[in-house]
Amino acid sequence: MSNLFATLLELYPLPPGTELGPEYALPSPRVVFAPSTGETASPVPRLEHHKAGILTKNARMTAPDWTQDVRHIVIEFADGLEWVKDYF
Repeated sequence: MSNLFATLLELYPLPPGTELGPEYALPSPRVVFAPSTGETASPVPRLEHHKAGILTKNARMTAPDWTQDVRHIVIEFADGLEWVKDYF
C-alpha cells in the first residue's frame, strides 16, 4: 500500500498546506445513530423536503477486523417516499 500512496502523491500532489494523517488512523464518523428514547419531538427543525423514518436494519458489511465500518441500513418511512433521479 505504501508504494501505491507514494505513486499517487507523486502523480497528484496534495495542495499546499495539506498534510497526510497517520496511515492507520480511523477517520471520525460522518453520521452517528443513537437508540430512540421513544419521544417523537425532534430538536431538528422539520423542513418540507425532510422525511422522518425508522431505522429497521443496521448491519455491518465489512469484517470486524477491517478498518472501515461499512453498513447496510434500511429505513422505513410512514408516508410515501419517491426517489428523485439525478438529484445532484
